[in-house]
This record gives sequence, structure tokens and C-alpha cells, in this order.
Amino acid sequence: YGSTQDTYIIFCLVMGVDAYTPEVEAYNQVLELNGNSVNPGQSLEIQPNQEIKYSLEIRNKGNESIQESSVVIPIPYTAEFVSCSAEYIQGISDEKEPIFNPTIGGNGAIVWEIGNISKTSNPQDLLARLTYILKTTGDCFILSNPHCTPSITIDGNISGKGNISETVFEDKDFIQGYKDGECEGEPITTPVNVSINGADYIAQNCSDGTDYTTREFNYCNIEGNTIPFSEVIGSFPRGARFYNKINEATGEPTADATEYTASTNFPRVEGISTYYAI
Repeated sequence: YGSTQDTYIIFCLVMGVDAYTPEVEAYNQVLELNGNSVNPGQSLEIQPNQEIKYSLEIRNKGNESIQESSVVIPIPYTAEFVSCSAEYIQGISDEKEPIFNPTIGGNGAIVWEIGNISKTSNPQDLLARLTYILKTTGDCFILSNPHCTPSITIDGNISGKGNISETVFEDKDFIQGYKDGECEGEPITTPVNVSINGADYIAQNCSDGTDYTTREFNYCNIEGNTIPFSEVIGSFPRGARFYNKINEATGEPTADATEYTASTNFPRVEGISTYYAI
């Protein structure tokens, strides 16, 4: 605005923004522990070799439909996959069944290609539900580890793209409810955790004198100069790192230790070689 003799008063400013935002909610919860229904606020604890039934509910709380949506649930090393199934209620165009992919991560993962998710008039509308069952490990090597308290932690995610805004969201965390108090209404994105009470099981099944702090891997007639890293990593917790030397007092790798990864693999050496999983 400008003039040599007139005065202008700007009484109103208008700003425009893109109001379309993709907002898919994946609500994850435990339904049953060893066949028994879970009550609100109940302590989540289970025994080895027992089953846990979960439910993952899908809602579209944004203001646009979603394209190319998919769910991935990595199976923790403390559990085994049993089964999974999908229930489509409304607003989903591609009714595909979820699958278990054993090649994803260290212990496989449930993959659910949901596809297109419509926008409904009520953001609380339940659109689809995934039901899946895991079995608690009975592996003495895992249960009797003195450095870790075993538990089953589920921290899956959902991905997709807004139909209008074309905004891509990746690895959006599941929620397990909403907060109360000062932060009322804020989603709780911490993973669902079920502790494993293995004391009695360990006493009965893991006290035979076997050294359950060491795993043995045997190979014969290996081609090439290395042993694939992928053949070992699945037997250890996600995030484990492997070295050839550690400080026995601290349990940490020494300064001159060599780390082995998927890029290096393990060397093919005749005889017995000892490595440490941290």
C-alpha cells in the first residue's frame, strides 16, 4: 500500500493453508493372555510357551482418504508367530489378508497391505481390525539370561499417503490408548509390553547343567571365505552387536575388538571361534 497524500488502514489480513492432513490411527491392545480375557488396568504377565492374543484397530481421524497404507509388526525374539487374520468393517477397498514374512527383521514380521482407506463422517468409526496371536518363547537361552528380564514388546507401525495432499507418512507408531490429566487426549505411543514370568519354567526345564549363556553354531563345507551374518542374527535380540573381544569385567567390547556386521559377515575359520553378542 502506498500514496503521497492518502492514508490506508489495513484492517484485515487473510492467510490460506492446506487443511488436508492424513491421520490414520492404529490402536494396538492385548485381548487375551493364555486364553483369558484382559481387563482394563490389569498387569500384563504370562508364562513361557503360552499364547497372547492381540487386536489392532484401524481408524481414519484425518480429513482425507489414504492411499497405499500398510502395517508392519516385527515379531520380537521372545515370541513366535502363531496366526493372524483381518476383519474389514467399512471404508476399505482392497480386502487383503495379512501375511507372516519370515525374512523381515531378526524374527520375521506380520505384514498387512491394507491399501486405500476412506474418510468416514465420524472419525471414531472402526474401519478394520487385525487379530494376531503370538506364543511366548520357551527357549532357555533367552529366559535364563541373567542380564535381561524377558518380555514381549510390540512396536509396529503404519505407513501410507494422503489422497488429496499426497503427504507421505512412514513408520507412524501404533498407540495403546490416550493420556489422562494435564495431557488428556494425547496418544500413548509406547509399545505394548507383556512381561514373562519364567521362574518356575526355568527351575523345571533350564536347570540341567547346560550352559545357557552360550549358543553353538556348526557349519561344514562352507563356500567362500565368510559365514553369512544373517544365519546368526536371528537367534539374538534385535539390536545385538557382535565382537570378537570383550572386557570380562565390564562386558563391553575392548578398544581393539573387531565388530561383525551384515557387511563383513563372520570369517570362515576352521575349528572353534568365540564371539560376543552385546
